[in-house]
Amino acid sequence: MIILGLDPHPTTHTAVALDSRGVTLDSLSVKNDSDGLHQLCAWSARFEPHCWAIEGAGNRDVAPLLALLFARNQLVYHIHPSLTSQYRARRGKKNDLVDAENVARVLLANPELPRYQLSTQRTRLQELSRTRDKLAQQRKANQMMLEALPDTTAASLSTA
Repeated sequence: MIILGLDPHPTTHTAVALDSRGVTLDSLSVKNDSDGLHQLCAWSARFEPHCWAIEGAGNRDVAPLLALLFARNQLVYHIHPSLTSQYRARRGKKNDLVDAENVARVLLANPELPRYQLSTQRTRLQELSRTRDKLAQQRKANQMMLEALPDTTAASLSTA
């Protein structure tokens, strides 16, 4: 089975194809837009059978690609960034191509990892958590602005 490792970003996705021995077969970088995602799917069809190893598959930047992959009944594995960082530390390099290869190597070394499955509840919880964090930041900023206002209460009492 060919492993397609993916390093996703808000604006681009970089993928690397590894064979079962860990030999790099090919790589591709695309924009994270509709055309780029379809290009990525077409590229992946060259490698049969294959599965996807995606760093941070629950990340919202990957959601459009995941929708395409699941619509095509693709096998997807979520690779936690902490696992890829272990490979990065050994190789000493950091770029999208190396990161995508490291993602694939994690799955190659850990074939028992569970398949990733879409969960609408998980997605909703992530959205709620992000909203809560934004609201907490806004509340703190508003509180700081209020505390920075001059105290006009004492001045208005002395003029009365």
